[in-house]
Amino acid sequence: MLLTLSVAAQPPLLTDARELGFVLHKNPATLFQRELTFGTASVFYPEATPEQTTAALLVELDPIRLVRGRADSLFQYVCDRPYVASSFLCVALSECFSTALSGRCKERPSLATTPLEFTVTLPTLACDAGESLIRRLLEPLGYTLTLTRPILDTHFPEWGYSNLYTVVLCGHHTLHDLLSHLYVR
Repeated sequence: MLLTLSVAAQPPLLTDARELGFVLHKNPATLFQRELTFGTASVFYPEATPEQTTAALLVELDPIRLVRGRADSLFQYVCDRPYVASSFLCVALSECFSTALSGRCKERPSLATTPLEFTVTLPTLACDAGESLIRRLLEPLGYTLTLTRPILDTHFPEWGYSNLYTVVLCGHHTLHDLLSHLYVR
């Protein structure tokens, strides 16, 4: 599972986009990893320049821990859980960004309470109810959405489209509010 969070410099509010690291409490120059009961969460910055900074949260599930004790043996062979945004991603958000989720920032307190223009990408989100549900949940919160949905197989277009979406959210929020909108309690 992957989630990316990007912010561009927005003078005078944010003159250096790398300050996102202060609010997330994760240094853009280092890899942060945390062991979770179901796998490993990693936070890294694929892009960290004064103009644009992107933080990535990668959650790698341990397939052995997922199937241990399950009677359904097929689950271990047919499972989208390691790839699709789910409750595991919410747990990782809470564990890796707990201080930002609470709205605190010791180093840059004013930045923690400043609404900024963020872009969030969820490359794989399952939604059997379709695009309309995603829009009904997120657009009222002030996000502009871009949703793409791949065809199941280009050789067999009659099969239709996948129930997986790539979701890109753009919105003007505090980091606390943004993370709260993504985190399901």
